[in-house]
Amino acid sequence: MRIFTNDTELIKLGIPYLRIVSVSYLCMGISQIYLCIMKNSGRTFRSTIYGSTTVVINLILNTVLIFGLFGMPKLEISGAAIATVIARIVELLLVLLENQKQDVVRIRINYLMHREKELWKDFLHYTTPVLACE
Repeated sequence: MRIFTNDTELIKLGIPYLRIVSVSYLCMGISQIYLCIMKNSGRTFRSTIYGSTTVVINLILNTVLIFGLFGMPKLEISGAAIATVIARIVELLLVLLENQKQDVVRIRINYLMHREKELWKDFLHYTTPVLACE
């Protein structure tokens, strides 16, 4: 938090938000990669629908959980984090369901764990400078 602000009040408020929302980062990492795969393989419309659905779910849940509408408890900042986590889980589930179809580009875990020596050398050659820069 200190990277972004020195305001102790903001840091105090941001800590619970980051603790909760951090769960969504893994979900989002997986789903965003697959959404990009969908766009690059000609399924842009469906990818857009999934992404838009996630945004709408997040907006609705933010409103409900931050302000405590419809009998839900007023969770304020924590509510925003919980809404984000739920929206990202829904996005991941949509992507995983899409990945089960037979006639589409699919993520295959066993291929992710297999390393080709030449490909691994190329990967390290091109990504190491980028990672070092970041």
